[in-house]
Amino acid sequence: LDKLLTNIGKNCKEVLMYWANGYAMEEIASKLNYKSDGMVRKKKSLCLQELITLVHNNPQIHQALKHE
Repeated sequence: LDKLLTNIGKNCKEVLMYWANGYAMEEIASKLNYKSDGMVRKKKSLCLQELITLVHNNPQIHQALKHE
């Protein structure tokens, strides 16, 4: 999964990691220098969709995640 996060880029990885660790959108915006929490929400949505696509396109990881 860490390798997949690397494939989506540093900015996406940072946004998703902060989000997954419970940071508020306002906090993420501040930490990563986004202009607003709305921009972070949009970035998170795009990055999450990209990650989901990568998982679905990698059958081994897709299967491994199904079993957890």
